[in-house]
Amino acid sequence: MALSEITWISHARPKEIEDYWHQAYPEIATASDKIRILEHNGFSPVAYFCLSPERWTDHYYKPLEKRFVAFLDQHAHSEPPRKVVEDTKMELYQKYKAYYSYGFYIAKKI
Repeated sequence: MALSEITWISHARPKEIEDYWHQAYPEIATASDKIRILEHNGFSPVAYFCLSPERWTDHYYKPLEKRFVAFLDQHAHSEPPRKVVEDTKMELYQKYKAYYSYGFYIAKKI
């Protein structure tokens, strides 16, 4: 099995980013915690790595940002789509990229 998951890459984190992620996605955890979950569910870890900051910015955030205006136009700039755009902006990641990333996990069923 191969999967990616938002992952803390530091045990010490500023309160602002910890609060944000615990509100947005309470399942965020360190790689060791995620690997324990895999093991608990009958999987053996084969490999793990974090995506580099460039992978996030160049291949995720920048393509998304290019679509924001069309997305908002398509939804008449209503509040829910504006919230999605606001929550997806790159500033938060740029400020706190030393603390979280997408972990890529490869595991096999035992």
